[in-house]
Amino acid sequence: MTGKELIDRTLQLLNYTDSYGNVSGQQSAEIYKRAVPVINQILADVRHVSRGTFSLIEKIDDELPVSEDIAVRVMPWGVGMLIAQGENDGDSHQMMSANYNRLRASIPRSTDRVRDVAPNVWL
Repeated sequence: MTGKELIDRTLQLLNYTDSYGNVSGQQSAEIYKRAVPVINQILADVRHVSRGTFSLIEKIDDELPVSEDIAVRVMPWGVGMLIAQGENDGDSHQMMSANYNRLRASIPRSTDRVRDVAPNVWL
């Protein structure tokens, strides 16, 4: 999935569409202008949760460096949360935020373990 596909999917979920359900590039021009930083912010968050290698996108047409599951199931809600906040759309922000937090919690975590040990100061 590319960044543009993610933004288009998100705008449809937010119902920021024309009367036919299509995303209007002209109507959403301001959202597209800030799309890359918004996507990168959510990428940083989901990569931190999954402990994957971190990389950003540079252009809206770049492929997202996450699994298709995370790109399709989780990221539209996080991106939508930030877009709705930027548009002062409180109801959509609240709904997107609740869904994003629920789905973010379902991202498989790394199986690394951390041992709790006291440091040895007697060298």
